[in-house]
Amino acid sequence: MVTFVLLSFVSFISLSSLQGNARIINYTGIVRGATQRLVKQELEYEPNDRLIVRLDGILSELQTGRGGNGLTLMEDDAYQSLLTRMQSDWRELKAKILAVRNGVDQRSLYQKSEEYFELADDTVSAAEVYAENSVRHTRLWLVGLIVLFLGLVALFLLYNKRQKRLSVQLELAENASREKSGFLSKMSHEIRTPMNGIMGMTAIAKLSLDDRDKLVDCLDKIDLSSRYLLSLINDVLDMSRIENGRMELQYKEFDLTAMLDGIRAMLTLRAQEKHIGFEVRADGLDIRRVMGDELRLNQILINLLTNAIKFTPENGRVVLEVSQTVTNNEEIQLECQVLDTGVGMSEDFMQRMSEPFEQEIRTDTQSYIGTGLGLAISYHLIKLMNGQMTVDSRLGEGTRFLVSLPLKYPTVQDRREADTDGKAPRGCL
Repeated sequence: MVTFVLLSFVSFISLSSLQGNARIINYTGIVRGATQRLVKQELEYEPNDRLIVRLDGILSELQTGRGGNGLTLMEDDAYQSLLTRMQSDWRELKAKILAVRNGVDQRSLYQKSEEYFELADDTVSAAEVYAENSVRHTRLWLVGLIVLFLGLVALFLLYNKRQKRLSVQLELAENASREKSGFLSKMSHEIRTPMNGIMGMTAIAKLSLDDRDKLVDCLDKIDLSSRYLLSLINDVLDMSRIENGRMELQYKEFDLTAMLDGIRAMLTLRAQEKHIGFEVRADGLDIRRVMGDELRLNQILINLLTNAIKFTPENGRVVLEVSQTVTNNEEIQLECQVLDTGVGMSEDFMQRMSEPFEQEIRTDTQSYIGTGLGLAISYHLIKLMNGQMTVDSRLGEGTRFLVSLPLKYPTVQDRREADTDGKAPRGCL
């Protein structure tokens, strides 16, 4: 602490001194430049008494260290000797200026000014030499103090290194414990719901062995709960792979139109059960065969469309619009819009919707079953595929997701073959 205070004090004093020296050099140079301007004006018969008064003040302050410019006294014999000569020559120069104003030949003023400018240059150089020596002396002091300070710091760090390491390890362990507890809490809640359904329906089925219709209904509900439980486990595994950096994409050739046909077939019945209009539009989808991860692209669209159907009330509408733009000879940009007329999302939730297990809690709508992983997985998969996802939503009006992904052509030959086979049908698939 003492070394630090001493270092700070010496630094402050040194900086103040260096700053003062810099101002002296600057103002000495100003005297030289201003005098040159003054002589030029006088030779052109443009008197400037105000500048003469200004130069008188600066020269006096440079010699005494007292004045309105905040200058200090530079205690250097060489500089002070030259400055004294400058004062003497300045008085002679002013006399020459007065003589020129009275009609005397200008040649004498010109010759005297040249001598004065050379003297001013020597004075500036003397000030710079003194300032450089001061900097060198100050640097040696500071280096010595810094070495001493760093030595003490090194000893302090060595002394506290073990305690800090233990503190960091403890904090990491506490954070891991909190994250693990939060994860287990959420997962136990999500898993409990389908498990209770499976156990309950199993118990009812055992009591309904003679009632075929009741037994089939119980088995259907067990199958539904089992599928939900499996999807939950798959989502958790996918999220774990993403967060641990172990998610790998499989780039293969696939038929884009066939994939969209599969999505339409998969979700049409679900939409009809909720009495929701559902469409898949492929206007401008001219290139069918592309290179990409079909499984993950399908997963992204299914997640977004499933959410849209889930949060869209009866008689609502869900639309998937797919288009593509050729960016170069090797790549196309695929744009997928998922639009719905559902309950919408708040601004606050849209800021955190990409976080795992995040679900919007609303008091004005029914509770929706879900893990809160679908959007998070889709968001991270899109980033992994070098794509972008934007969302626009208003409460009570609906939501629009826009997903942009780059896809590649398999080969130029495959593109010709695809064009020969025929373009994808336009309109509703």
